[in-house]
Amino acid sequence: MKKPPKTKYGPVSRRVRGWIRLTGVIPILLASTATAAPQQVDIAVTVDDSPVATRSLNEAMVQAEDNPARTADLLASLLDEYGIRLVETDQPGRFASVRDEAIRILRSDAAV
Repeated sequence: MKKPPKTKYGPVSRRVRGWIRLTGVIPILLASTATAAPQQVDIAVTVDDSPVATRSLNEAMVQAEDNPARTADLLASLLDEYGIRLVETDQPGRFASVRDEAIRILRSDAAV
């Protein structure tokens, strides 16, 4: 029995097996990179609003004429607690900060 000829890279049969393995691996690698394409990620945008601040601002507007002291107390507590939060304005889908709305109420009634 005659041994296969040796080259500096090893027996020919070993090199052929290496190429066969390589040609089998390349399609798998290509298929895996095709399925690993980046996909779109949905990100929800939320509004930092406060239903409590909305109710308190509405109460402050109602109380402004009859009880300016109570209105001033409500607005002060709103500014302390919810100053940077948002409330929905008269226009649906439009928001303003609690601070801006409190200042608007203060400017609209001199008694407060």
